Parts: sequence; structure tokens; C-alpha cells
Amino acid sequence: RHLSRYNISISFPAFSKMACVVGGKGSFMLAAVNKEYNMKRVEIGRPAPGPEDVAIDIHYCGICHSDLHTVNADWGNDTYPLAPGHEIGGVVREVGAKAASKFKVGDKVSVGCMVMSCMTCGFCDQGFEQHCA
Repeated sequence: RHLSRYNISISFPAFSKMACVVGGKGSFMLAAVNKEYNMKRVEIGRPAPGPEDVAIDIHYCGICHSDLHTVNADWGNDTYPLAPGHEIGGVVREVGAKAASKFKVGDKVSVGCMVMSCMTCGFCDQGFEQHCA
């Protein structure tokens, strides 16, 4: 299943400060610690999912050229550590109350680079959620 209309609780601090609890414990990410791509395992915390959230244990992650720009600080960011990658696959760990009608713990899911699209407009109906109105 592809998640695009749900908020996602994942460990990607490069994309959202709400995706991890800085200084938290219990989850790990492979993170770039500098522009030279030195990677290390970093422990973080993850917030409890809200009513519309789906928490995912990430098993796979795609890295694209925009992730390389992020690690290189080509776009002005220079906050490390950061976890490159934003297209993921994994297993649902926890489900918020409003998302429970669509997902259950143990479901295999994927998250593309576009999230929070409405899935009801003409673009979404045609599979072009990147142009969501």
C-alpha cells in the first residue's frame, strides 16, 4: 500500500523536525554527519503517532540526487546529523485512530516522495499527485 494522504511518523530529520525527537531514545537512523558522507548510527526518539498518523518501521529507503544535494549542503542546509532518503518501504508499527480504517499493524507500506496529497482531485485521480490541487 502506498501512503500519500496520511501524516507519517518516520525518522527523517532532514525533512521535518516533527519526524524525530531530538535527544530522544529508542530508534536509530543511519545519518550523514558531515559533507564528506561520513555515516554513523544515531539514536533518536520518535513521537507517538497522532490520530491520522501511521508509524512505520523502515526496512528500505531510496536515495536520489536531491538527497546528495542535501548531504552536500548545496541548498544552504548545514545541520548534521541528517538521514538522507525520502522514498521508503516498511511495515506499519502503530496506527492512529482515524487511519485505522485503512491500515493495520503489520501492513507492508511504501511512501513516495509526495505526501499529503488529497487523492480526490483530478490530478490525483490520474496518478499525478505531484500536481495535487
